Formats: sequence, structure tokens, C-alpha cells
Amino acid sequence: MKKLFQILFFVLCPLIMYSQDSLALKTIDSATIKLKRHTLFFELGGTCIFYSIKYDCILKQWNRFSINSGIGFSILPVDNYRKINSYREFRLPMQLSGLYGKNKSKLEFGVSIIFISSGPTEYEKLYSDLNKTEYGYDTGINIGYCYQKKHGGLFFKAFVISFLLDDIFGYGANFNSYILDSNLPWIGIGIGHTFK
Repeated sequence: MKKLFQILFFVLCPLIMYSQDSLALKTIDSATIKLKRHTLFFELGGTCIFYSIKYDCILKQWNRFSINSGIGFSILPVDNYRKINSYREFRLPMQLSGLYGKNKSKLEFGVSIIFISSGPTEYEKLYSDLNKTEYGYDTGINIGYCYQKKHGGLFFKAFVISFLLDDIFGYGANFNSYILDSNLPWIGIGIGHTFK
């Protein structure tokens, strides 16, 4: 009888341990599946100087670190030497960032490239010879704070960005070119929602 208990112990013990390990793995997998990866938010300041609407996605998630990628857009009037608001500027910021932190509060650091298309308004096309659309880009690096829950909900970020290139259009002393030409750090604040 004692030998039978020993055999059962040696056979059942590994099975029980295996079943507990497999249960633990299922719990981890279910937590990973529930991770909300997509965020839609409004950014004031930041990569587009005044405002932008952005979408962000978690590409890879580890225990304390994640890699995110984002894209956005903004349409702005631009002053030039002839007429106020005679040019319209379309900005398309793309960002790759890393987030470090175990809980919902994280340190964010990233790099951005902002594609820019600038062209005249319909009024400027009618009454001026300036009807050429120009294309270019700016780049920047940023560091800041990000509040993002693993299971979704409120999203918030605040950061400082420094642009690495001067204003590519050189339309004179407007606020946009002042920020870019001076290479001063610029502040961005984003608020939105994280979902599936």
C-alpha cells in the first residue's frame, strides 16, 4: 500500500504542477488578449505647432517597456509676406516612441517626422501668381509623461519636443517659423481614449 501511494505521488505531482503552470499561462495569455492597443486623441501644441488629431498603436509590449507608432494630421493657415492666412499648410506627423513603466504612468521618448504640404488658398490663386504647392518635412525628438491603462479608457500625455530642422518654407516672421527657427523646445498635451 505504501508503494502504491509513492507511485501515485510521483505520477500525480508532476501532473498537478503541469496543470497549474498551464493555468498560469492561460491567465497571462488572456491578459495579453485584453490589452488595448489603439488610441485616438487630440493634441494641443506638439508636433504640429498648434493642434493635431492623432492615432497611436502599441506595436510590441513587454513587462515594463512598449514600442508605439503613431500618425496624425493638421490643417493650418500660414502667414506670408503678402497676405495674412493666404497659404494653407497640411501637416502629417508620424512618430515612433518607446514607453517605460510598469503601471499606467509611463515615461515616453520618441522621434517624429512631419511631412508638410503648403499651398495657396483659392483667393490667393485668383489674385496672385503664387499658386505653387510646396512639399517638405520637419523632424523632432520628444520626451514626456504618458498615462495609459492596459485595459483602455482615458489617455493623457504631456511632453516637450525639440524640432531639428528650420522652417522649410521661410515665409517670414510668423509664429510657426518662430518656433521652428529658434529651435526652442515646444510643449504638447494630448487627451483621448484607448480602445481595442
